[in-house]
Amino acid sequence: MRYYVLFFLLLISFKGKGQINIFPYIENFDSINIPEIPRGWQTTTNRLSTGDFATISTSANSGSNAVISTNARIEQHLYTPYIDFSKKYADSITFFERRSASHDADLLIEAILKNNSQQPLILSDTFRNSNTTSYIKRSIKLPDIISGNDSVKFRWRLAGNGTGTTGTLRLDDICIYASYLYDLKIDGMITEPTYPTIGEDVKIGGIIKNTGLAPLENTYVEIYLDINQDEIPDIAELLSSQIITETILPEEKIRVWCTTLPKITSGTKRIIITCYHPDDQNPRNNAGMFEFYASLNQLTIVINEIMYMPLSGNAEYIELFNTCEDSIDINGWKLTDKINKDTWTEADNIANKPCYIRPKDFIIIANDSSIFNQFSYLSNNDFMVIIRKNSPALNNTGDYIILTDSFGKVMDSLYYYTNWHNPYLDDIAGRSLERVNPYLNSNDPNNWCTSANPQGGTPGMENSLYTKFENTDSPVLIKPNPFSPDGDGFEDYTIIQYNFREKIGLIRANIYDARGRLVRTLVHGNPVGQSGELIWDGYNDDHERVRIGIYIILIEGLTGESNKCKTIKSVIVVGTRI
Repeated sequence: MRYYVLFFLLLISFKGKGQINIFPYIENFDSINIPEIPRGWQTTTNRLSTGDFATISTSANSGSNAVISTNARIEQHLYTPYIDFSKKYADSITFFERRSASHDADLLIEAILKNNSQQPLILSDTFRNSNTTSYIKRSIKLPDIISGNDSVKFRWRLAGNGTGTTGTLRLDDICIYASYLYDLKIDGMITEPTYPTIGEDVKIGGIIKNTGLAPLENTYVEIYLDINQDEIPDIAELLSSQIITETILPEEKIRVWCTTLPKITSGTKRIIITCYHPDDQNPRNNAGMFEFYASLNQLTIVINEIMYMPLSGNAEYIELFNTCEDSIDINGWKLTDKINKDTWTEADNIANKPCYIRPKDFIIIANDSSIFNQFSYLSNNDFMVIIRKNSPALNNTGDYIILTDSFGKVMDSLYYYTNWHNPYLDDIAGRSLERVNPYLNSNDPNNWCTSANPQGGTPGMENSLYTKFENTDSPVLIKPNPFSPDGDGFEDYTIIQYNFREKIGLIRANIYDARGRLVRTLVHGNPVGQSGELIWDGYNDDHERVRIGIYIILIEGLTGESNKCKTIKSVIVVGTRI
């Protein structure tokens, strides 16, 4: 799962005309028309009747505008709107200042309280030219006397005691900070499971943090599923609402489980979480928007056929197969391979727009349109073929292939080898590797072999080697049985499904002939689960095709707890087509 946070930017609320009561209060002078100053701000007219401070669109610290004053010999003031610190603790002011070399007047920052008294806000009484023409950051700790006042103005006062008449002073990015007595914040979303997959029930909750200075209880929490993707909580989208009676202490976070989404479908889900408390003084952080991705289970889409050594003039291709009952969008998915041990190829997306693989259907990714020459039936619109000139270059000596979804989750991966081909073929050029069964292990060499189709492959169609298996509760199920490993594409493999009654840590599986002689070791000491599948291709350990006849498979499992050996035995018949 991947999710990211998008917080609602609510409009700054004002208490009375032009009064600020939401923090941090930030003024960067970018949202107004020059030479005007922001609404609620004031300046003296000692130098110009239109105002001593004005905005300018050159040499801003950030954005487009800054505020400027000229002439160090004339006293000039710049005032903020009234700021409400009631039930709040005043913290600090920061701003950026830039001067030309000839602007040498002293600068003082003062607070004008409700009774018009003046309280200097800095330990030293002035800021002076810093002998640099770049912006410097000024930081001022606000004294406790400011806290609790409901009407405070801040003033930047140029003393007018300089010598230059043409020097300039610029101010930008003014920030005023305060701590709220009561302030709740939506601080995140939680899901269970953390990385949900399609079809699962997903429990959803929120993380609420008390960023204020006093404890709060009885908080109202709502969760919405943003179905129409308009980023606005709508009553029709409400999933859950509840009152959290738990007391939340300052700086404490609590996790609140709110609702469950049953059997989620594929794709991105957008969740809006809100909280409300009547005493909360800062509504800007009372809502959060989050997204989580309902991913597919691994091996929902699998690599099903690989043409890595085409004949001259023909195309390499990889076939994917959708094993599930739903159409799957592979927009943003990637197929990559390795250049060497530590380096992956840079791969383009398989598709850059919605591209759905139908249930139990195929899609072919080829590096050249010549695939239509070799397999002309693919020109039919019923087949899905994507031509990607920069598809992974498949090595003739073996290569690693990895399939990832649009969020980077590995859906299937394998390393193919040339010895996965039929050992009796003198020339494998122009013959694809086909998967025996798409539901079995991608890296099992017995699950791959050379296509038996005369055209050299079966892109877009059921593999010529495809062998079915069925889920069973029996100790062993072997299908097909008999089977005929003669390379004609019909029942060339058999699948052995085993099911032990106890938990198994390791298994060994051997095939013996009718006289009890060992013919083939399928697995030896492999860590496995209680049940699983094995594939036999009808060859012995010397890569020779066995004779027609009766064979015995013996599967031995070592239990993980009691360290006892459990056995399953059955008969396999190797035959031939008549």
